This record gives sequence, structure tokens and C-alpha cells, in this order.
Amino acid sequence: MVRILYGFCGIGMGHYIRNKEIINELDKKHKILIVCSGEPYKRLSKERNNVYDTGGFELFFKNNRIINIKTIQENIKKLNQKTFNNLKKIDKIILSFKPNIVISDWESYSSFKAKELKLPLISIDNQHYLIYGKYKTPIRESFQKIKAEIILKSLVKEADIYIILLYPNCLLEYKKNVFGTNPIIRRELFNIKTSDKNFFLVYQSTKDYEGVSEILKKINKKFIVYGFNREKTENNITFKKFTDDKKFIEDLAACSGILTNGGFTLISEAMFLGKPLFVVPIINHFEQILNGLYVKKYKLGIYSDNFNEKKLKKFVNTKFNLKRSKIKSNKDFFRFLDEIIEKVT
Repeated sequence: MVRILYGFCGIGMGHYIRNKEIINELDKKHKILIVCSGEPYKRLSKERNNVYDTGGFELFFKNNRIINIKTIQENIKKLNQKTFNNLKKIDKIILSFKPNIVISDWESYSSFKAKELKLPLISIDNQHYLIYGKYKTPIRESFQKIKAEIILKSLVKEADIYIILLYPNCLLEYKKNVFGTNPIIRRELFNIKTSDKNFFLVYQSTKDYEGVSEILKKINKKFIVYGFNREKTENNITFKKFTDDKKFIEDLAACSGILTNGGFTLISEAMFLGKPLFVVPIINHFEQILNGLYVKKYKLGIYSDNFNEKKLKKFVNTKFNLKRSKIKSNKDFFRFLDEIIEKVT
């Protein structure tokens, strides 16, 4: 048994979905203390009593774009006595817990604690593909790539081992402590039956993306929309809140296709289920742009710089004939993670 300090990013739902799977598996053999923030903390703290809120880094959006000034201002506000006292409290809990290793999915506090306490740090994420991946950067995105790498390196400490989640056919530069694996798929999807009930699922991580619903109303199809924090129906659009994971999974399995930003986890799940994608990355978000270009390259759907009515009409009227993945479980990932944990302890 190993005592693990486990931290993961509180931005969006993708980190929560995959880390919940990993934590549930590690729980079978090890003792775990979890640090996270945002919506993931609210959800996980209802299920477990060993979860602590670090008040981590947040991003703020408007019209599908990161608002840099507001993001800086709001995160600076967190540098106060209340945050300091909270982190000191968590520090004491960690010292009492006496972790042997730290696992971090792009989470600052846990990675800094690993270095402070001189503990082995295992990084599990898809973000480090931006640094260690083999890919061509579009010339117009060169600045965004540099910016993304700077942010990545400044927010988390260098790890002893990197486990990078990869889409099929993605490769890594050789480095002896960097390894690639398949994406983590939530267990409910392995046995769920897929169907096509003639509606499209829309997931937006930017709640105030103006104009999306107006464009959807012009398309002669039904849409179920998550991410706008509403429960209502307007014409051909049904808005739903993320209050029921089971219902979201059912909609995911039954939809004709998925409209989304460029988040790694949802794209992974769509590929697993054989669902086509209409991807509109958050503006200047390099990771999501790369994910969108991947969708385009491997003909998994349509990539667009904006929520374009013409392209959307083409998407909803195209038959992509994608096949469901033959992967049956996450066992290979967990077997490999066991080996890594044994290696560093």
C-alpha cells in the first residue's frame, strides 16, 4: 500500500471525469488524499471525505475566448489571507497523512508540494503532449504554442515521470521518463449500447458564448445543450444542466453527433463511441486547436474556427460512418500505472 497525494486541475469537467476513474481504481490498493478545486471539488467532495479545496487557478471566458485581463485579476484576488490560511490547513493535513508519492493532473499545489517534501512526482495528463509530442505547428499558431508551453511549465513543477494521454497515431519525442497511453474512458461507456435518436449533443465549456442558440435555431435538427447552466426548451433546443452524469452519458450514447470546444476528454469519448464531432476550439487555446486539427486530419468530423452556420449545416447532414472502438477497459492503463508507482516507491 502506498500513500498518495493526488491533485488534479479544476478547470472544466474533463479532468474530473478521468481522475475519478483513476482514483476509484487506486482506492482498491492505496490510501489517497485528494486536492482539487472548482466544480470538480464540489462534485467529488459529495462522494468522499478526503477531498480538499485548494482554490486553484481559474479561466474566465466571453464569446468563446479567454479574457486574459479578468483571468489575471480574479486569480490575483485569491492571493489573500483566507487562501493562505486554507492552504496552511491543507499543509498540516498533508504532513499528518505522510504521503509517499504525488500524482498530479496539471494541478499546481500538489506538484509544488512534491518538490517541497522531496517526493516522487508522477504527472498524468494530456497537456504535456504540447511539450513532448511530435506534431507540426501551424505557422499562425506559433505564438499560441509558445504561450501554452510557458503557462504549462510555470503552473506545474517538473515531474519524475510523465504519463501522457494520447489519441491514436499521436507520437512522443523520446525521453526516458515520458510515456504515452490511451485516453481514460469512464467505465459506464464500455458496456453502454449506442444508437442514433436523431438529435445532436452540444457541450460548451464557455457559458456565455453569445449567438450559439440563435444559430442552432436556424438548423432543422434537434439539439440537447449542456454547459449553459439552464433547464429549459426553446424551439428545437433543449438545455440541460450537469446535474445527472447518467443522463449525460445516455445522451452521449444516443446522439447523432457532438458539437463541442476542443476538450480532450469529450473528444476521446466521442471517438470511443464512434460519434462524429463538430469542433470549435476556444479562441487562441492552443491545446484545443491541436485537438480540432486532429479531428480534421483523421476525418472524425468538422473543425471550425467559429460557430459557422454553413459548416454546421454540412456537419448535421453528413454521414461519417465512424466505428466504435474495440477497447474493452482501462486495464492496460492501470496495469502500467501500478508498474510506475512500484518503480518510484
